[in-house]
Parts: sequence; structure tokens; C-alpha cells
Amino acid sequence: MFLAWDPTLAQSLQPDDWILDSGYSHSIVHNKNNFSLYASTPPHKISGIGDTFSSGRGNVPLSFALGSSIRACVLHDILYCPSAPFNLISVSRLTDAGYAAIFKGDKVELHLQKGTLLAIGDKISRLYWLHLAGSTDHVLVACTWDKWHRAFGHLNMKSLYHLKTYNMVNGLEVYNKKADLHQCKACLAGKSHV
Repeated sequence: MFLAWDPTLAQSLQPDDWILDSGYSHSIVHNKNNFSLYASTPPHKISGIGDTFSSGRGNVPLSFALGSSIRACVLHDILYCPSAPFNLISVSRLTDAGYAAIFKGDKVELHLQKGTLLAIGDKISRLYWLHLAGSTDHVLVACTWDKWHRAFGHLNMKSLYHLKTYNMVNGLEVYNKKADLHQCKACLAGKSHV
């Protein structure tokens, strides 16, 4: 079991968030109240996320948000790790059970065995955050460079690129990254001489 953990990459994530992880061999949850079925186990160390120990396992029901609809499922054989930074769903466990994870740029889709869409997620700080029903903390809105320019008080393009490149702003998602900033009429008027 291993997860490459870098706390600087996940500053915008909350402890109750669910992250899709391709490098970990078990799914883990840090809140014991999430279990619908639970059994204690002897404590054993989990590698890759600091001094984290698992002390139980069980089943966790989840409800994923798909636009205006909700898809429910139950994750089986989840490890209880109270000191984990957030909850992880193992991609290898999903694929072993016949599910599919399809990564498309900054998005991920989880599909049931027959191809039905189960869940969607967004890439946040190099991690894939899954949309749970009732969770609105990280609803991302991708904007154009022009909209971000206005949102940041008409910040110049070089500084906007810098903010995005070095992940200095949580949730700064760009709809069309290749499109350059258009001439801003307000900036031109504000910088022009009489």
C-alpha cells in the first residue's frame, strides 16, 4: 500500500473529501462514522502518508452527484485510518471489481460494469476530487483568461499565467488554456493618456 503524499499539492482539499488514487492498493476513510458495516482489526501501519495506522475495515455507502441526479454505491473492504488527510478510493480496487476509471484532461469519470456513469471528478492540485452529493466546497467553474483577468482586478496576463503555473490560487481553472487574453477595453482606457 502506497500513496505519494505532498501536503503542498492539496491545500484546497478538506478532510472529508474523497480522492481517486491510482497508486494506493486499498481504499481508506478517516471518519469512523462513514461506515455502515465496521469491524476492528489489529493496528497496522499504512505506508506513504506519514505515520498513519489502520485499525479497522468495513463498508462505506457513498452518493455521487451527477448534475441534478444522484448515484449511490457501497464501497467494500475500506480501511479505517483516523489520521489520514482525506478519504481515498483505490483505482486498482475499482478496476478489480469491474468498474472503469476514465481520465480526460482535468476530469475523471467512474463507470459501472455495464458502462453507466457512476461518478465524476475534477483535478485539483494533481489529485482527482470526486463530486459527492451535498458537497459544494470545491465546485469548480472553469473560466476564460479574460474572465480571470477581470476577476483579479484586471491583473496582467503574465501574472495570471504565473498564478496558474505555480498553483498559487486554489480553483483557478481555465476553460481554454491556449487562448490568449483579448485586448481589455477597460485596461486600454485606464492606461491611455488624454
